[in-house]
Amino acid sequence: MSVSLKKLDAQFDFVAVIDCLPQTQRVGYKISSELSGIFQRNGYGIEVFNCNNRSDFYSAFDQLRIISETGENFMIHFVSHGNSDGLYIEASDEFIIWDELRDLIFPINSQVRESLVLNMTSCFGLNVIKANDPSNVDRPFFGIIGCHRDLVIREALVINTLFYESLMSGCEIGYIIGEIQDYFLKNGCSDEVIYCISSEGFSLISNNKSKYLK
Repeated sequence: MSVSLKKLDAQFDFVAVIDCLPQTQRVGYKISSELSGIFQRNGYGIEVFNCNNRSDFYSAFDQLRIISETGENFMIHFVSHGNSDGLYIEASDEFIIWDELRDLIFPINSQVRESLVLNMTSCFGLNVIKANDPSNVDRPFFGIIGCHRDLVIREALVINTLFYESLMSGCEIGYIIGEIQDYFLKNGCSDEVIYCISSEGFSLISNNKSKYLK
């Protein structure tokens, strides 16, 4: 029996960047500045929130919640250190665990009609799927994009450029991720680097492990 799932795709008014890197790395790595350049060159909206501590992080999500209530739709792009348990704000030596993030994004996803996509420029960013509780029909996001391992800066810059240039040209997210995976495999990488999954798809697999997992 086939199961019909929504495509991991959505329309966005702008992208909100949550940059949790220390200032020296923001300047040195140029991840957020490169993102801003891509959006400005193509005439699309981007809002960067520099988060140097937990208070900044929470303040950014307060602002995004208010924006979501106006009807604007957006993707949230995280630029951060991280591990399998959450995001790491190095400047203040603080962690944001996935359960904590879930509480912040739940009301936003509800306001944007359950279309919220999280794009993770962080090591082990794919683990943000843990913020989704498969037993709960109400989900904190629509889908995620992330890496399952340590992410190299060079890889992150390539991914962001290819992803957003393709998104702005009208390609669907699932197609874009496939193209990026092919790019890395053709250029000598041992794995696909980046993956995407919808919360609906993750919940389906998690709730039917005997059927889908051997």
